[in-house]
Amino acid sequence: MPAEPAVAPPSRLALTCDELAELLPAAAEAGSLGVAARAHLRGCGRCRAEAATYERLRHRLAGLRADRVDPGPDLLDAVLEAVRRRRRRRSQMAYLGAAGGLAAASAGVAGALMSLARARRHRLAG
Repeated sequence: MPAEPAVAPPSRLALTCDELAELLPAAAEAGSLGVAARAHLRGCGRCRAEAATYERLRHRLAGLRADRVDPGPDLLDAVLEAVRRRRRRRSQMAYLGAAGGLAAASAGVAGALMSLARARRHRLAG
């Protein structure tokens, strides 16, 4: 079995700007670029600038991970109260919706009964 070459053939090392652009987000997250990407960046200022932007973003995001926010002692109570208010509002809206539906149905039944009564009177009169 032939040994695998230590370096990929030149055609394998060449990346287009579009190919590199697809690799940059994952490379920024991982913090490393492959040989082909580094070779492309050496010769392409536009891609080098884009890679620098991703690198700055990666550093900023890493800094955010370190920041901790103390929610304070009242946060849980405030969240639970907001949930209770929302549930009450939903319950009230459901009640109003049901009452409106019942009123509409009642009006429909009353209208049908009135139509039947008129038709019956008309048949009896005629």
